[in-house]
Amino acid sequence: MQNWNIAVTEFSKTPLLDTIRTPDDLGASMLSELEEFFSNYNRQFGKQFRVLRSSASEGAEKAARHAMRRFASHGAGRLPAT
Repeated sequence: MQNWNIAVTEFSKTPLLDTIRTPDDLGASMLSELEEFFSNYNRQFGKQFRVLRSSASEGAEKAARHAMRRFASHGAGRLPAT
């Protein structure tokens, strides 16, 4: 299973995106649509997808830093399961 982070830049040139700072800002319907999109996309390749958690930028940054440390310590090969 792959881990995905969906991010919105802090400085957007699109007025709509300027209002989005946390997953809650997207609304339940949009979050559900995103989850369904990634589920269907992965299903095409025989993979599974599920949302593990949603977080604001601080949580996403922490998860990205953790992933980068794991990647750096294990190289480009297959990472061990978490």
